[in-house]
Amino acid sequence: MAQHSPLYVPLKRDMVEIIIQPHTRTYLDKVEKFASRKFKYYSDIALLMELSNDEAKKVSFDELTFLSKFVSNAHSILQRASGGSTEALKLSDEFQKNLKKSIELFRKIINDTAVLTKEDFKNRFLSISRDNLPNLLSLLYELSWIKNYALDTKEIS
Repeated sequence: MAQHSPLYVPLKRDMVEIIIQPHTRTYLDKVEKFASRKFKYYSDIALLMELSNDEAKKVSFDELTFLSKFVSNAHSILQRASGGSTEALKLSDEFQKNLKKSIELFRKIINDTAVLTKEDFKNRFLSISRDNLPNLLSLLYELSWIKNYALDTKEIS
């Protein structure tokens, strides 16, 4: 694996930049290789990892990756399930609760960052709209690979 220098990631069209540390990039590169895919939201995931630098936010990030795995799997099942079954209704309720909890965790992690960065993240993922739900679900799916990688390799971020 190549050594990385810090990466400056423009998060809102050259208005705000954040430094993504080499260890974060190296870890995400390993996760991408494990997942056999390039992450569309690589910079956003790296941002969340960089912002999770204190113990409370690290716990929130770990919980977020766990919930991401559940939400992604539940979403996949619900897309195939018959809508009226008791199991589908229970899973739908759990999906909605965990999606809301995920949004709360995102907000907790980005709370102390620059206003423009926070607003950009909220506008793309956390605002309630038909356009943002697919973005949010895609980001959660990519975050679920961090949990999968950690479970399979025992390497944590």
